[in-house]
Amino acid sequence: MFPLIPILLVGGGFFGGLKAAKNPKLRKKVAGLFKKVDNRYQHFLLQHVDPLFGTKQRRQQMQEFSGDYNAQEADVNRRLGLSIVNTGIAVLGRVFYSPLLLVSVVGLLYIMGPIMYESLLILIREKRLKYWLFASLSVIAELLGGFYVICNLMNLFMFIAFKVAARTEAYSQAALMEAFSLQLPTSVWVLVDKIEMKIAFSDLQIGDVIVLNAGQTVPIDGYVVEGMA
Repeated sequence: MFPLIPILLVGGGFFGGLKAAKNPKLRKKVAGLFKKVDNRYQHFLLQHVDPLFGTKQRRQQMQEFSGDYNAQEADVNRRLGLSIVNTGIAVLGRVFYSPLLLVSVVGLLYIMGPIMYESLLILIREKRLKYWLFASLSVIAELLGGFYVICNLMNLFMFIAFKVAARTEAYSQAALMEAFSLQLPTSVWVLVDKIEMKIAFSDLQIGDVIVLNAGQTVPIDGYVVEGMA
């Protein structure tokens, strides 16, 4: 059976992209639509998927310190979503309509292409290997062997791993920011005429001598006048 549907899908997408590229208004409209869809998708992951990767305390840390995704994790999110869709197309192609496998091949190359290109550039310029390159080569090897569903599943699990790694890094950064952030106390002990007095932190004046014990955080700029190591 002639693979008409995959040709129409791939060809339609290609010529549609060319038409949008030549028409500034259409290009702007399409870009705005994609951005709107992407923002909703990223928000969905932030609200409903990311909580699966951490505790309630970690989620609170992320809300306080990180906010939205950085560019790298946002890109991983996009490729993860595309990998899920592409794996579904490959499964449908294997079970129901084999020409759809060609569509999954095009999608897989689109997903993996930029990562392989970046990894090769790093290998050539910096003489170092990235794990992304090994993962990409493994997927391509399965693709060349004709294992379309398997290579899509490998690609999907690879981006799940990338997502987990990105979340772990973001949680670690949030935890460090919380550890080094200065939490101002409500009250402090000061030394007045050699007598320790407790006053509100807001009542501190220039020249006051603060009394601190071992392990306490210095709540304000100053210098040590007396102490024991």
